[in-house]
Amino acid sequence: MMKQCMKFLLICLAKLVSFFRERKRPVSPKRIFILASGYLGDTFWAVQTISQLKKAYPEAELHIGGRPFIRELCHLLIPESNQFVIHSVASDRMRENVSFLQIVAESGRIRAKVKPDLVIDLVCNRYSALFALLLGAYSVGLDIADEFYPFYSFCAKQSRIPGVHLAFRPRSIVSQFLGAEESPLLRLEPPSPRYGKKEILERLRIGEDEKIILLIPGAGWEAKRWPIENFHILAALLSSQSYRIVFSGAEKEKTLCRTAARDIPGALILCDELSETISLLPHCEAVIGNDSGVIHLAAAFGVKVFSFFCQTNPEFCGALGPHSRFFRTKCPYAPGKGEHFCCGGPFLECTRGERMLISPERIAKNLEKALHGERTGEGEEKEDLISVIISVYNGEKYLDECLDSLEKQSYKNLEILVLDDGSTDRTGEICQRHARRDARIFFRHFSDRRGQGARRNYGIETARGKFIGFVDGDDAAHPEMFTKLRDMLELENTQVAVCNLQVEREFVFGGKGSMQIIDGREATRRFLTDPGFGAFSCNKLFRASFLRKTGRYPEGMFYEDIVFIPRLCAEADFLAVTDESLYFYRQHNESVTRSCFSAAKMDQVRAYDLLLPVLLEKYPEWKGLIYEKAFFAMMGVYNFLVLDGGDGKESGEYGKILLAKAGEYRKHITPWKAANRSRSLIFCAGLLFPRLYRFALKALYRR
Repeated sequence: MMKQCMKFLLICLAKLVSFFRERKRPVSPKRIFILASGYLGDTFWAVQTISQLKKAYPEAELHIGGRPFIRELCHLLIPESNQFVIHSVASDRMRENVSFLQIVAESGRIRAKVKPDLVIDLVCNRYSALFALLLGAYSVGLDIADEFYPFYSFCAKQSRIPGVHLAFRPRSIVSQFLGAEESPLLRLEPPSPRYGKKEILERLRIGEDEKIILLIPGAGWEAKRWPIENFHILAALLSSQSYRIVFSGAEKEKTLCRTAARDIPGALILCDELSETISLLPHCEAVIGNDSGVIHLAAAFGVKVFSFFCQTNPEFCGALGPHSRFFRTKCPYAPGKGEHFCCGGPFLECTRGERMLISPERIAKNLEKALHGERTGEGEEKEDLISVIISVYNGEKYLDECLDSLEKQSYKNLEILVLDDGSTDRTGEICQRHARRDARIFFRHFSDRRGQGARRNYGIETARGKFIGFVDGDDAAHPEMFTKLRDMLELENTQVAVCNLQVEREFVFGGKGSMQIIDGREATRRFLTDPGFGAFSCNKLFRASFLRKTGRYPEGMFYEDIVFIPRLCAEADFLAVTDESLYFYRQHNESVTRSCFSAAKMDQVRAYDLLLPVLLEKYPEWKGLIYEKAFFAMMGVYNFLVLDGGDGKESGEYGKILLAKAGEYRKHITPWKAANRSRSLIFCAGLLFPRLYRFALKALYRR
């Protein structure tokens, strides 16, 4: 009761403060206080803002407050006299008790000593907002601090943060406050080690030639941890391969580390001083662990990181960068749940058995490949043959550019099969010219036109490569595309590797280069709920054995990918997915998908007729999502029909077929419970009032 009364009074105070508080922003603050009292990973990301603030206010004196390890993270960045240990503010109020009296006492002590002109709260919960208010200066925070965000003088917008993971928050808050247009995530800056290489190795009695693997068995939430027995088995495997095993964790995790380190020859445990772990990190071969703050630090040093990801905060990968690998497993609670933190909190209870199927042997195998690769007897790296299949019809306008992009691939062991589906333009001439200058290109012209599905099936049957990829004749590939996709397949032992595709009219490749491992169930869920995870063949690389075993493309129709790719993904055990854009998907008016309405677009009706029985049989619990996807597709084609206009097509036979199909699918979904509720309700209104819908759609697009 006391706490509830206190909260009510504070809310009233917040509302009062919002009316009377001084909002004038200091132009040249003399003393800036950074509130960064979070867990190790949270505090690490908060410290990343220091260089940003130094650049904006070169004359200002920086002070920072946080947990005791703030002294290690800010070593050489901020003078020790300007570092304050704060115990009263936690990064997560669900996990720790908070004392309001302690908040008042600690904030009063800091206010008296620092007298700040500007306070930047990078914790951003109700208690940190109160702490910032009590420091008595112009304060900056985020609008997620519950009812207490009026305590801030400047409130940054959560909607402008490019991800849900806490890694994105600090730099974005500071960038919004400074009005900077730079990306909120820049190059990671590792903390400065207290000990040099020779000093730390002597201190820990590790030989200079020993190969060190650091294991992190702890994590913020116990439910997120990989089983401790698995860490023990992994440590034994790596120790037998002549690696020196070191365990690290917080002081309260010392017993956990001792359990994992039992009977491991020469195993070390570092739980007393974070300075030792930080100093050792740059000299490790790799770091393997749970979603822990030390993983973040290792990534900043550029050490190879292997982390048990398990669907917690997908943006975490992108924040840490391309040298981090994450292992994900099946979670029966994830589908249709929206933002889901698997075993990451009290919201959804996931079964440990489902989530922790990653074996120590798999980790050891991935580690060995990542560190040493696969080599032949001559000591040269072995490159497996990749077959690239191009089915093209009348592609003279863009085919040169497409083939040039493949000839310039950094991965040289390619077999490029160009299959001409009865072209009547200069396609054959262009292919023959390229084949004469590059022996890797094989060209075949077919006199009859049978469609892309038939030609791709022919290519799959004749391809000699261990891996098979597809490229459309009017698209292009990044020079590193097949190198990176092949590495993802081999390092992660998956059946499919997937990259982002750039849907633009000019070459613009990008992405953070982060990677996730997902299973077939998750891939299917993304196809159903995420428009960005479309049914495309050309942004993927497949193991040839898996591709041939799974089936064939449907023939005699357009939109064959809609049938083939979801079915294939559903059959995959695991897929490696990167957010890096490595494939250029060209949009132009001659393509089937971008041209005006034609009978070819009606093949989507047939495609979903073929796909739905497969998905409904495999995932009956997703019936609503599956029919919702098909419903949206039919209404999308109908929109094309309406907007194309002319000759009354919208009231013709095609319109009747599309509306009938959409109506059939609509019976199986509840619009107000749909994943995309607003879109579903609009389309349902279109079914009820088709004439009004057509009028509104045309009027909207004329604008």
